[in-house]
Amino acid sequence: QSENGDSSAVVMTYNALSSSDDFVFKLYGASYVTIQNMTLAATSNSYCTVINMNGAVNNINIRNNIISGTINANSSLIYIYDDIVSDIRITNNVLSEGNWGVFINGDNSLHATGIVVNDNVITNSSTVSIWLGDCNAPVVMRNDCSNSGSGYYGIYLVDCDNIFKVVGNKVVCNSNGGIYIRDCNGSSPFRGKVANNFCSIGGTSTAYGIYLYNSTFVNVYHNNVNITSTSTNGIAMYFYSGGSNINIKNNNFINTGPGPAYYLYTISVVDRKSTRLNSSHKPISYAVFCLKKKKKRSEEPRVI
Repeated sequence: QSENGDSSAVVMTYNALSSSDDFVFKLYGASYVTIQNMTLAATSNSYCTVINMNGAVNNINIRNNIISGTINANSSLIYIYDDIVSDIRITNNVLSEGNWGVFINGDNSLHATGIVVNDNVITNSSTVSIWLGDCNAPVVMRNDCSNSGSGYYGIYLVDCDNIFKVVGNKVVCNSNGGIYIRDCNGSSPFRGKVANNFCSIGGTSTAYGIYLYNSTFVNVYHNNVNITSTSTNGIAMYFYSGGSNINIKNNNFINTGPGPAYYLYTISVVDRKSTRLNSSHKPISYAVFCLKKKKKRSEEPRVI
C-alpha cells in the first residue's frame, strides 16, 4: 500500500512478454493478504493480467486501487481460474481496459466461497466487467460498469448457487447485455437476488437488459431497465429456456426500440402468484411476449 493512503502515490507497472509472466502482482497459495491504495498497471498490448491468484488462495482484500490494462489485450485485470478459493473481497477499486475486469472461476466441485465484488467502477472491459463462475453465494453490489464498444456484458454469473446477490449495480453499454444469470440455482429458503439494478443498453445490435437462463429460485425485484437499441433482438427482461420458481416484482422494463420489453421463452419458469406490479412500456400494442418453446416468433404472442 501507499504510505499516505493515496492510490496514485505508489505506481507498479509491468510489460509482460508472454502468458507465463502475464501478471503485475501474483498470489500463489497465499492467505491474509491486502492490496490497497496503489496504482497497478499492465502495459503489454497482448498480456494485461494485473492481479493473478491461484493455488487455493484465501482471505484476500483488494481495495481502493487504480487497476488498468490495455484495450486490445486478451487478459483479465483480476484473475482466478479453476481453483479452490475463499474469502476474496474486491471493493472500491477503479478498473479500466482489458478483456475482463474481474474474472473468478472457482473449482467445479468445491465452489468458491466468500466472493465479494462491491463498489467498483469498471470501464471499457471489452468482454465482461464482472464474470463469476462456480461460486457459492457470491455478492456483487453497487458496481458501476460501462463500455462503449460491442460484444459486451456488464455482469455475468454462471453456476453460482444459493443466496447469490446482484444488487444495486449500474450497467451502461451499447450491445449484448447488462446482467446475465445462467445455471444459477437458489433454493426455497435461500433464493438468489437480482434487485435494484439499473441497466441501459443502446446501439444497433442484440441488447438484453437482464437475461435469466436455466436458473431457479431467483427474485427479480425493483430493477430499472432501459433498452434503446434499434435491433428487434433488444429485450429489457429476457427469460430463456429452463429454470423455475422465478419471482418478478416492482420492476420497470422499458424498450423504446422494435423489440419486446419482456420475453418469456418458457412460461412455466415464472411463479405467477408471486409476480406482480411490473411496469413495461412499448410504443406498439403489446409489451410482453410469452412464447412456448415450439411456438414460432411470427405467431400471436400472449399478453399478460
